[in-house]
Amino acid sequence: MKKAYRINIVLSKSESIERQVAYLKSVFENREIKFVCNIIDDVAPLIFFSDGEDDLQSIFRCIRENPFQFKKVDILKLTLQNKKKLNPKTMNSIVFTSNAVQFEEINLNNQDYVGIGENLTIIRYEDIQLPDKVYKYRGWSKEEHKKTLTHSELYFAPPSSFGDHHECNLPLRYDLVTPEFKRKWLINSSKEINPKFSRKKHKEFVNKWIKNSPFNDPEHRKRVEQDFRLKLDNELGILSLTPIGNNPDMWDYFGEDHTGISIGFNSRNLFASNETFASGGPIEYYEPNNPPIIMPFHLNSKERVKAGFTNVFSLPKQWEHEQEFRVAKLHIRNRVINFNSESIVEVILGSRMNIQDKEEVLSIIRIQYPNIDVFESVINVNGELILNKIEL
Repeated sequence: MKKAYRINIVLSKSESIERQVAYLKSVFENREIKFVCNIIDDVAPLIFFSDGEDDLQSIFRCIRENPFQFKKVDILKLTLQNKKKLNPKTMNSIVFTSNAVQFEEINLNNQDYVGIGENLTIIRYEDIQLPDKVYKYRGWSKEEHKKTLTHSELYFAPPSSFGDHHECNLPLRYDLVTPEFKRKWLINSSKEINPKFSRKKHKEFVNKWIKNSPFNDPEHRKRVEQDFRLKLDNELGILSLTPIGNNPDMWDYFGEDHTGISIGFNSRNLFASNETFASGGPIEYYEPNNPPIIMPFHLNSKERVKAGFTNVFSLPKQWEHEQEFRVAKLHIRNRVINFNSESIVEVILGSRMNIQDKEEVLSIIRIQYPNIDVFESVINVNGELILNKIEL
């Protein structure tokens, strides 16, 4: 029976983080692993599965003989918070938490902060709720956009690449953190971090951090939030889809002013059923003056995960016409992900696409997708967009 472990490695300051992370990835290359790239205070955490003591010793040896002189290595055994059977191949709906090691003291500068870390969820693609048919608008002037058709590639974008400044950037409500809430949060944190503490020790822990928490300083909050946004941008990939294939506004925004294409997918087989993601589903649209409340601290991992996904799956109502659905991948290494080419069931050509580009698209479709439906978006006498079917 394989067991899950988390390993924390304190990186060397004399070498680049990128090189050290690349080395760690090579060490775990042939093992089932979820690499957590959320590096805080030079600590690189990752989650892996192991068959037993011999394998652990092998890992230790590889890390000990590394060329970077890592300062410290801790391996923690992980338990399943929801008590479900561990399946290292799919890791379906698993929330990891560590409770095996006692810490005498911990720096709370980033502890339990909203967002990404060891409290993560993994779900299979088949468990994501999407409309039966979804569309992706693409321009046709860039090679990477053409590769959606030619190479079955989809790009999972970082949040900063989206146009609206609200993207994954809801304000943290420090104004709602009461002294009672902060004390309760610190008690819960102490119990999680220091399970063997006495009641007196827990109280001392709380009193210390009530007075000394750097989050009492607004400038510190600002710096940590900026750091978090950068980490989120580096680690999160978002695929945006819609059930609307011929929307004029979306042609303007995403289809290069009606000169590109709109690709329709059968969402049921877009990705392999056991491909893992962080989450997926519809965007929740809110009134601009009433955004969802995101607390900066949370009392348990369930609340932390919920807050993180609320941040990713919320937008102002001004974008409601897009009816957006998202698929999110966390701790992403390669943002270009291959999909099942047989999931393409329809292609719509933009109303302003030039003849040369039309012929290029149709030539690709005739060779690679001869049995799909092809339409051209046209403007009728009433100024409305309608679809005319193209016979191949």
